[in-house]
Amino acid sequence: MQVVPIDVTDEVRLRALFDVSHAVHLHDWPDDPGWQLHEIRALLRGADGASRSFAFGVEPGDAVAGNLGTGDLAAAGVVSISTRDNFHIAEVQFLGVLPAHRRAGAGALLLGALEDVARRAGRTVLAAHSEEPVGGFDQAPAAAASPVQGFALANGFAPVQTHERRDLDVPVEDGLLSLLEAACAPHAFGYSILGWQGRCPAELVEDRILLGHRMSTDAPTGDSARGEEVWDKARLDGREDLFEKMDRTVLVAGALDLASGRLVAFSELTIPNQAPERAYQWDTLVLKEHRGHRLGTLLKVANLRTLAEVSPATRRISTENASDNTAMIAVNDLLGHKVVARRTTWEKHLDMAADHAAGSATDLPAGSHG
Repeated sequence: MQVVPIDVTDEVRLRALFDVSHAVHLHDWPDDPGWQLHEIRALLRGADGASRSFAFGVEPGDAVAGNLGTGDLAAAGVVSISTRDNFHIAEVQFLGVLPAHRRAGAGALLLGALEDVARRAGRTVLAAHSEEPVGGFDQAPAAAASPVQGFALANGFAPVQTHERRDLDVPVEDGLLSLLEAACAPHAFGYSILGWQGRCPAELVEDRILLGHRMSTDAPTGDSARGEEVWDKARLDGREDLFEKMDRTVLVAGALDLASGRLVAFSELTIPNQAPERAYQWDTLVLKEHRGHRLGTLLKVANLRTLAEVSPATRRISTENASDNTAMIAVNDLLGHKVVARRTTWEKHLDMAADHAAGSATDLPAGSHG
């Protein structure tokens, strides 16, 4: 086996990476459409302007060296580095090995390549995420850790935060939504719920930028080394560009404080237009100083009503909550979400004195884009 860089601007090579990603996903989640090729393309080619991605593949021993056509990879991995903030962190976006090639060292080879990128970019922490169905997969009943967890621990990662993925069957009964609205209304006096699709209205941009920044300071982060994010109009524009290039419909509900006229809460729901059966809850935040007014519930109810109108093909919403985010978990429980998976954030502190760490942020391997 050998590790080779993947130029994500090359459609053939990008497709080879996607084929590995898609096959791994379907193996673990057979009833889930997962990421689409055009979404992966937008993400890895830096559509949001906030990061650079570096991709690698592992060719099996019988592959022709350098041939990255569809079906030639046994494994693939991607690491990204932020260009705006958190300059000490590199993040593993994907690391997957085809089932037929597992437990043969491909994962370790990939991880070494991703770590090398992180070191060359001067990053001291490598972050990664794993998600496993409730009950686990590919795991003997007596095992202390799943294969995914075992791989992370064996390679020097430590868990820094846990999440649960919760799924909600939709549409939600209108009677339940009305009951929740009625119960929340007395607590939300002085606030107005509004909504939009796609790009943020110009009059709300300044407030939306503040909310984006506060997501990085107000939301639970566990023991993660991730710190405050830098938000400005360019970052918001880049995020909205990403949604468009991913061909996703974005529904946003917001809460307006009538006394100040400022947007003080928001909730995003994204729908892949080419695979609309599953929608994804992205960011939801109520500013700390405006909590306790049931705004989170009202925002999600508003988005559920809009979703039923604009995307009747959607049958499920997936969301993730930090295990200690009890307030948002309570909201999702009220709506009927059920835990289907557990997600772990892992971090590894890198030895910057490693022999192959020599280099700089400008001395990075081929295959980068940003």
